[in-house]
Amino acid sequence: MIMCGSEEHVIDAAVTHAITAHGHEDTPELREWTRKAMKPESAALEQRSFAARRRVSAGRRSAGVEKSEKRSEAAAGVSRPPLRF
Repeated sequence: MIMCGSEEHVIDAAVTHAITAHGHEDTPELREWTRKAMKPESAALEQRSFAARRRVSAGRRSAGVEKSEKRSEAAAGVSRPPLRF
């Protein structure tokens, strides 16, 4: 998760998330751990960009598999209905 803003606001938002989504208690230890786990915004965005590139790459690999499956199905006379979103 990436959150940007002042340190105080980011810590408050992260602690709120930890409480509501993961059942943690709002303690000084949780806030200190959150403060230490924070990264500069540029590092977080760079990490996110890397993860996004990996997802795109994985999507291309699976699309290649899907294309070869379609060719195999077409050769076997199997048709699939088109997907719509």
